[in-house]
Amino acid sequence: MNYRKKIALLAALFVLLLLSSLNTHSQVWKSDKDRLLEGDVLITFKEVPDTLVNEVQAKIYFDAPPQMVWEVLTDYADYSKLFKDITSCNVISKQDGKAKLEIMINNLWPYPNFNYKMNVVEDGQNYKISWKMEEGNLRMLFGSASLEKFPEDKDTTCLTYSMVRDPGWISPFVSPTLSNRAVVVERVMALRQKIREKKAELEGEEKEIKPKWEKALFWWQKDEDNDKEKQKPSKDKKKEEEKETD
Repeated sequence: MNYRKKIALLAALFVLLLLSSLNTHSQVWKSDKDRLLEGDVLITFKEVPDTLVNEVQAKIYFDAPPQMVWEVLTDYADYSKLFKDITSCNVISKQDGKAKLEIMINNLWPYPNFNYKMNVVEDGQNYKISWKMEEGNLRMLFGSASLEKFPEDKDTTCLTYSMVRDPGWISPFVSPTLSNRAVVVERVMALRQKIREKKAELEGEEKEIKPKWEKALFWWQKDEDNDKEKQKPSKDKKKEEEKETD
C-alpha cells in the first residue's frame, strides 16, 4: 500500500470516528421531552433511608388521553393479565377512591413468592394513585403513579411510575434495586402496549360504524335506490320470461 492510499484510509477512518462521536453526543444531549416522544423510558433512582433498595422512578409517553390511561391503570382486576410479574390480583374492596388488593407474585426458585395485601388511594381529579403494603412477607413496599398531559397542548399523556420494594434479603446474583428497575420498566411498557391495543380497537369500531346519511330520508323524500332494487327482476323471473317468449 503506497503512501497516498494510507493517507486516504486514515482520513476515512477519522471521518467515521468523528461522525460516530457526533451521533453519540447527539443521543446523550437529547432533551427528556425528545427522548420521551421517541419512545424511551426515562429511569431515575433515589435513596431510601434504612432500606436495601432505592426508589425506582420511570417516565413514559402515551399517544392517548390521560382518561384512557387512567382507566387501564385503575383496572386492578386485570393486573394479573396486564403485568407478567403478578400471578394473581384479588380486589377485596373498591369504593370512594380507595381499594384493597391481595396480590401474589411468583418468584424464581430458590426465592419465596411475594404475598401481600395492599391499600390503594386514588385521586381521580388529578390522575394520581398511591399504594402501600398493609401486611405481607416483604420488608417494605410502596409506590405511586401520576398522569399529566404531555405535551401540555395535546391530548397525550406522560406517566410517572415509582416503586420501592424491599424484600428484606439480598440476592447473590441480582441486586434488589436492579430487579425492581426491571419490574418497573416491564410494567410501564405493558401499560403502553395495552393502551395501544385499546386505542386501535376504538379506532376500528369508529371506522366500522359509519352512518349512511343518504338513507336518512324525510317522509316526503323518495328512496330511489330502494325502488330500483325492487324493480329489478329476479333471476327466476328472467328465466320464466325467456321461456314464455320462446
